[in-house]
Amino acid sequence: PSWRVRLRRRSMAAAPADDFTAALDTVEKRTRAAIEALRGLEAISQSSDLDNAAIPLCLEAVVKSFEQIRACEASVGGVHVPRDVVESVDQGRNPDAFLAELAERNAAACRATLGKTSAMDALARSVQRQAQESGLLEP
Repeated sequence: PSWRVRLRRRSMAAAPADDFTAALDTVEKRTRAAIEALRGLEAISQSSDLDNAAIPLCLEAVVKSFEQIRACEASVGGVHVPRDVVESVDQGRNPDAFLAELAERNAAACRATLGKTSAMDALARSVQRQAQESGLLEP
């Protein structure tokens, strides 16, 4: 499956976002080229053809593809992917589905925190009111 990184662009940061998107597109194209070179090498290695002249060419294409990926590494150096996402993708799951689950878990945790905060605020108001009513605090 093919997944693409999608960036949300802010109007004030359009140029840097465009540059970053272009850099990611370049990495994706070069990665796809490396995969195709590896597939070509695999096809040749499984072939019953005794002419191995194409193997050095395929190896050269693989090396060149990896060198091109390495060359654009600095342009996307600010990308940090959480380990959980990488492990999920390694297990064959769609990263978008994983991130949707993560967002839901975070939203649920946020709701729980807000509920606890609201309960603590209500308790504080109640204690303050009771303290004022009993004369422990000046009104």
